[in-house]
Amino acid sequence: MHYRYRRSPAGHHRWMKMMPYMIAGWLGLIIWYISQVNQMTEAVTDIRDTLRLRRR
Repeated sequence: MHYRYRRSPAGHHRWMKMMPYMIAGWLGLIIWYISQVNQMTEAVTDIRDTLRLRRR
């Protein structure tokens, strides 16, 4: 029982150490996704502009 009691704070400390990396990874994924969406919208607007120029 004493061994188990001594063991739990280490796991908690390890989890606290890992948390910032997890949050940073999620933020990186969200920023990458937003940048990809922005690139797609820019490409769509470029295609629309080229279609308008071709029609004219």
